[in-house]
Amino acid sequence: MPQYPLDETRLVQERSFTSAANSDLVQATGTVPDGKLWVITSIGYKPSVAETQTVSFFKITKSGAYFSMINPLAMALNPQYATCIEDGLDVILMPGETIYCQRSAHTAGSTMICNSQFIEIDQPLYDYVEPQAAARVKRFASSIAQRVSGGSGGAASHPTMASRTGRSRPLPK
Repeated sequence: MPQYPLDETRLVQERSFTSAANSDLVQATGTVPDGKLWVITSIGYKPSVAETQTVSFFKITKSGAYFSMINPLAMALNPQYATCIEDGLDVILMPGETIYCQRSAHTAGSTMICNSQFIEIDQPLYDYVEPQAAARVKRFASSIAQRVSGGSGGAASHPTMASRTGRSRPLPK
């Protein structure tokens, strides 16, 4: 189940970035504006020529911290694409964050091309839950916990325990 309301999918956007010739770094997404979240649904990287290089994706946060999104992998690319998203997962970027793609080396004169698709949603100020709904959830959780714990009886009230020990209550301490 996606982490965003499905009606937000009408706001899908795409970005495409191409590096300079002989560059080893390209931006894969733009920078997320304040008050927004980007749910990245797809990212594709391809060099302009067929080459096998070690490729990695990382994001830079608003504070300038770097976080790896995929371990560096040696891949034969073009016509194949590389991505940092696997198994249908989504990546959520916070305000001020950007994703980059980097390769270890390059073929002379080649460029890097990155395409991304994302859904831009508003960053909520808070999550309001109606008091009646909160009370229902609390009662439901309480009844589940009571059923799991076996109600009011202790461990010795379990039928197999009582039949094995011959006792109907716990041993004294």
